[in-house]
Amino acid sequence: MNCLKQLTVVTILGAMSCIGLPAQSIEMRAKIPFDFQVGNRILPAGEYDVRNESDWIILKRSDGSGVSTAVMTNAALSPVADRGARLQFHRYGDAYFLAQVWRAYHAGRDVVPSDLEKRLAKLSAPAKPVVVAARSR
Repeated sequence: MNCLKQLTVVTILGAMSCIGLPAQSIEMRAKIPFDFQVGNRILPAGEYDVRNESDWIILKRSDGSGVSTAVMTNAALSPVADRGARLQFHRYGDAYFLAQVWRAYHAGRDVVPSDLEKRLAKLSAPAKPVVVAARSR
């Protein structure tokens, strides 16, 4: 019984120690030279501001045209630290899908694939990764 109480106290204290930590935020700008799909939306080539809100990545066209979208993501860690801020896309033929968003460190976000990307992945050769450098803001 004593071990159970100690485990409970340690668990509660561990959880409480994380309350004040800031979330790993992503704020960057990237010039994407091709049309691409995010979730169920196709976005035109151009410069985009990229940021995250909790589990979502939000892309907004930098020119103020109002083009924007948000997509659900999962946390990701890279085994290679500090490869620079970047966006990674999966390419199937002429179709590009946003796959990952990376901060300048090893933490990033994996984009949840759309139904179309899942179908293409089953029907075609493995996706070719395409990386677009970004600059942190």
